[in-house]
Amino acid sequence: STVLDAYAKSRQHDALDQALALFQEMRDTAGLDLNSYVFTVVIKALARQGRAEEAERVFHEMMMASDVGVDGIARKEHDDNARMTKEKKQKSGRRRVQVKP
Repeated sequence: STVLDAYAKSRQHDALDQALALFQEMRDTAGLDLNSYVFTVVIKALARQGRAEEAERVFHEMMMASDVGVDGIARKEHDDNARMTKEKKQKSGRRRVQVKP
C-alpha cells in the first residue's frame, strides 16, 4: 500500500496509471484482502484527476468488499452508539466516579 500511495500522490504524468495498474494487480492477487486505506488512496487519486465516475465505481467496489464495507458500517454504528450514550449521560446529569484504591 505504500507504493500505491506514492504513485497516487506523485505528479508524474503516468503515476495515476501506474497506481491503477498496481491496484488491479492487488485486487487480482488471490488471498490479498484490500482494506479501506487502499481503496481510499485510489479514490482520492482519481478524484484529484477529475475522474469522478471511476472514483465512484471504486467506492462502490469498496462498499461491496465484505471486510471493508461491513467493518466501516459497524465502526460508524459503534461510534454513533457511543456518542448517543455519552449525550444521554450528560443530559441526565450522571457523572462517572472513579474509585481510588
